[in-house]
Amino acid sequence: MTEWGVVGVIVVLVGLFTAVCVPLIKSTKEQTQIMTELNVSVKNLSDDIAELSENNKEAHKRLWNHQEEQDKMLNNHETRIVILEKEGEKK
Repeated sequence: MTEWGVVGVIVVLVGLFTAVCVPLIKSTKEQTQIMTELNVSVKNLSDDIAELSENNKEAHKRLWNHQEEQDKMLNNHETRIVILEKEGEKK
């Protein structure tokens, strides 16, 4: 093989190496960006779910407190009716 044949083989090998490695490097950078964006999205979703869970707990507490207040009012109303009925029987 002549010197120009060796140079040609080296040029072809460098070209092949470049043709294979450059897309791999670009792909790796893109995948790293995608993974970073995915991690940020997952963290945001986790934070949102935690916030929704806390809001849900507070809403349940308010509903149960409201229900207890209604039960007390209903019991007071029933007591007043019983008292009025007894007063009506006395007359």
